[in-house]
Amino acid sequence: MPLIESLWLQYGPSMRYICMRWGASHIADDYHREVTLALSRGDEEVFCQAIAADIEQGMQLLSQME
Repeated sequence: MPLIESLWLQYGPSMRYICMRWGASHIADDYHREVTLALSRGDEEVFCQAIAADIEQGMQLLSQME
């Protein structure tokens, strides 16, 4: 959990800035609910898949800004 919290503290503010500036309405999938449900169930596989998908989605947003 400390690793997750540390990464989120580094990653979260950047994504919030991007979404606030360019809008998040075009984001089709929100993986945050899937992540929190997987955490509550202790489902490591689903958690990892949802985190990977969320990060990939964020990277796609960043690449579109270039």
